[in-house]
Amino acid sequence: MAKVVTAQAKEAKRIHYIQEWMEHRGMRPADLVRELGVNKGTVSKWCKGDLPTEDNVRALAGLFEIEPVELFRHPLDDWMSRMFMNRSTEQLKTMVNILKAAFPEEAPSQPIQRGSSPAKGKSKRSQPSSA
Repeated sequence: MAKVVTAQAKEAKRIHYIQEWMEHRGMRPADLVRELGVNKGTVSKWCKGDLPTEDNVRALAGLFEIEPVELFRHPLDDWMSRMFMNRSTEQLKTMVNILKAAFPEEAPSQPIQRGSSPAKGKSKRSQPSSA
């Protein structure tokens, strides 16, 4: 069991989403090696969590056709930020109002429970206690 803990402790925590961007763009590590002119060991280190140099971050962003900061966000998150970019104040207000209408802050008074039907008659909560 100690070996498993040691292996987990050695695993680097990734702060980037290079692997996910590769998958999102239909690329393999070999494509990065070829397109960026780096060796396969470098790409392997990135996939294990190592942070690329600043130059390689820019090169990766160019290859994936994204801004460098987007390497640190999941590719499926980028559509939201793009939707709000370069919008007028009026457009942003409209978008916020639409989202508020679709997702009201107030929770429903009684959550819907699947697979159960409402009890007939009075519920236990509405009956007076016999204290």
